[in-house]
Amino acid sequence: SGQAVVDQILIQMWDDGQTTLLFEAYLPVYFRFMALANSVTTLSIAFDTPNVFQYGDNVYVSFKYQVNSRGGARIWIRPFSGSHLSPDYAAHPSPIYSGSGSGSGYFTLNSGPTVVDHIRIQMVDPNTNALLYETFLPVHLYWAGAAPPPGPDMHIDAIEVTQGVQDLNNSVVLVAGKRTYVRVHVSSPVNQHHVYATLKGKRGWSYLTPTLSPGNPGGDITVRSSPDRGQINDSFWFELPSWWTTAGSLTLTAYLDPNNAIFDPDTSDNVKSVTVTFHDTPPLRLRLVNVRYTSGGHTYLASNTHLNALESWLRRAYPISDLQVTRTTYNYPRSGLPNVDTLHSYLGLMKLFNILLNGEDVRTVYYGLVDDGGGFMRGKTAGIPSTISAGPAGSDTWGWDFDGSYADWYGGHEIGHSRGRYHAEFCGAQAGKPYPYTSGRISPVLSGNTAIYGFDIVTHAIYPPTWKDVMTYCNNEWLSDFTYEGIRDYIVSVGMLQQDAQQVTAGEYLLVSGLADLASNTASLNEVYKITKKATLSLPDPGNWSIDLLDSSGKTLASYDFTPKELTDPEGGRRPAVISEIVPWVAGTTQIVLSYQGTPVTSRSVSATPPVVNVTPQDIPAHPQGTITLSWTGSDSDGDSLTYSVHYSTDNGVTWQPLTSGLTEPSFTVDTSTLPGGTLYFKIIATDGVLTGETTTGPYTIPLHAPSAQILSPGDGAVFFPTQMVTLQGSAYDMEDGLLGDTAFQWASSLNGTLGSGAALSTDALMAGQHTITMTVTDSDGMSTTVTSTLTIGDENTTEAANLNIAPIGVGEVLNFAGAGSTYTLTLHSSTGMTLTWNASEDIPWLSLNATSGTTPSDILLTFDPTGLPVGNYNGVITITSTDAANTPIEIPVTLQVNGKVIYLPILVK
Repeated sequence: SGQAVVDQILIQMWDDGQTTLLFEAYLPVYFRFMALANSVTTLSIAFDTPNVFQYGDNVYVSFKYQVNSRGGARIWIRPFSGSHLSPDYAAHPSPIYSGSGSGSGYFTLNSGPTVVDHIRIQMVDPNTNALLYETFLPVHLYWAGAAPPPGPDMHIDAIEVTQGVQDLNNSVVLVAGKRTYVRVHVSSPVNQHHVYATLKGKRGWSYLTPTLSPGNPGGDITVRSSPDRGQINDSFWFELPSWWTTAGSLTLTAYLDPNNAIFDPDTSDNVKSVTVTFHDTPPLRLRLVNVRYTSGGHTYLASNTHLNALESWLRRAYPISDLQVTRTTYNYPRSGLPNVDTLHSYLGLMKLFNILLNGEDVRTVYYGLVDDGGGFMRGKTAGIPSTISAGPAGSDTWGWDFDGSYADWYGGHEIGHSRGRYHAEFCGAQAGKPYPYTSGRISPVLSGNTAIYGFDIVTHAIYPPTWKDVMTYCNNEWLSDFTYEGIRDYIVSVGMLQQDAQQVTAGEYLLVSGLADLASNTASLNEVYKITKKATLSLPDPGNWSIDLLDSSGKTLASYDFTPKELTDPEGGRRPAVISEIVPWVAGTTQIVLSYQGTPVTSRSVSATPPVVNVTPQDIPAHPQGTITLSWTGSDSDGDSLTYSVHYSTDNGVTWQPLTSGLTEPSFTVDTSTLPGGTLYFKIIATDGVLTGETTTGPYTIPLHAPSAQILSPGDGAVFFPTQMVTLQGSAYDMEDGLLGDTAFQWASSLNGTLGSGAALSTDALMAGQHTITMTVTDSDGMSTTVTSTLTIGDENTTEAANLNIAPIGVGEVLNFAGAGSTYTLTLHSSTGMTLTWNASEDIPWLSLNATSGTTPSDILLTFDPTGLPVGNYNGVITITSTDAANTPIEIPVTLQVNGKVIYLPILVK
């Protein structure tokens, strides 16, 4: 069943008891199994492969066919060298075939020398308007004759295996299961156009399938005398199939010009191997909390665009292969833009509820997103390391980020704090720890084998060594190897933690939330809840603070040491910290005291009786849509003021998800579109400061939601050539199921039909032509969402587009006030080797260009001059156009930060 390629047959000999292996061998074959209405199968070549032929010698191929197309079909056998038809070939015509039967064809080459490494088999309709079937058969057939003069002595310089951050020594750790690219860096004494390469993989004694063709446009590149590592197409690049990146060692061998089509006089340096190791890495468990708030009569909630952007950036930039994300909406209880310190307190209480009531993994990281429509809320993190962070979301470019959302790298910075990363103290970032590289760069050096380059595994953008680390406050941010490996080390250490020895089992717990000021060692208690729920939980991490439970005589019944989680980026001499702890309740407690080093700081008395909550008659339909208002009454015989939290359940009360807390009025408006569908109950919990009462209301039937889905790659309209690997990757989130796994995804092509399943799928078997790729995602309720995009597999009539390639994609500089200027170089290359004429323009008073026009290949020297500029941040754009290129105009963002001796305000407020 399915579509599969068998490339080896395993032959084993065992003893008669089948306990001892006596012999083992692998027989290389090529068997492709599929079930199609129109097909060509059982291919047989009249000669062995590999083989050598004279010009004009025919190679005969016989086959069986199955035609289910009205009017019949023609079948063509054609030779391929690399990703293109072999030059100067001649081949058979085709009769019209119908039904099933046997047929044959032939081809030859009339000049060379040339190696044919694939035979393409196509079935088309009689008028050659529709491609009915296509496949490629790997061979090695060589046509020899009088050789032309030798070409240049090309060679492979290095093989770089990257998942986002890497040097040429491949010293940065590789994560098993993460999308992986191989860049094969090559050079030549003179520029040599249209050069092909291949990449093979091996694990142990087993060779992996398939042999990979380059992902570069057209499948070939210009091998240059002075290649630029910052130019994506100055090297060959290959994406590894997902099944190559499992944990363990992998040997990769690159072959430059494997057919020697360039007649390299010394091919010994055209083959290079490298062995790398992929390491298992625990998942990053993340709860994205979309904070809904009302300000100035308007309600704000970050769009899915920003949540998608953050999730995508983390998958691309972080050292993880598995992002386990849950999305939640939290309703901020106060009017106006959320206060970031207070929000952290609410998020901390939300986490306590989820740990106690829902059994959530304590390692789950909370990140609150606050839409900037009602104002800008700077980001912070409660402790380094920690599990609670929050930051803004919006579309501001910051002068360098033009992808439509800054929530991605901004969230990456704050979540980096939660993974143990401190500020790198550049561009105004303070309260950090030593950072090893000059100016906050991502690399220790700017050139050579130890230079670090960033690589985006989705967009294929390359970030040069001059880009800055995400833990700085600079522009043009990516991850250094220092930050990348530091984050992974922390994720691994947390993932390996065993059950805490300080665990306790109790039937009642105290949820304590508040804020402390570590500068004055003062504190205030916010919401405190005594909840009845049997659970086994860990005690707080020890520290200088304690939660003391006292009886009526002042005797300490229990004392729990803890450490408030200090918020990053303090202001005004304060050191705010979040108090968010859960401890066992002790019967007989009449007072709760927060102490610092044994000295009481603040306290709260425990009243005699708990509050009572009752739901008022609800004017809510059984199947509500849009917003509904929950109302209740709360009373307390002790006369205490009450505070409320609201929760919902989709599993008949087994678990309860927090919606809001800190309410002082007995009503709450719920936007049902932010809730999962199905049968829902609501719970209102009232606290009088410690003791609690609760009530439930429901059931209500909320409409189910279809999944939200997007095709991540390739981009719509992408063009590939035959034998190139195409990786289809999608992402889908369902409000009922959460992040959807591989079984939810189905892929299909308008030309090839069903392709397979999984969130990611790699194939090199797409037929020539324009494909409409359909990704269908189905949740557990049977609700589906279909997303489409187009891609083209070129044929012999497809001309590779000539694009202007410019590196780097953005330029940022940091200079001192009244200090010296600096220079920076842009490289301009043609993607095809065709000479392109270009023009550059800018209107930036502090920047000059040494050239504003020219032809490829060429460089533009940028000169930054801070003379007369006050301390601050400056942005501009260089626009480069070419009437010969398909992808212009191209805008290169340029940023300049002028620093003074004292930084009063950071350029980027995190």
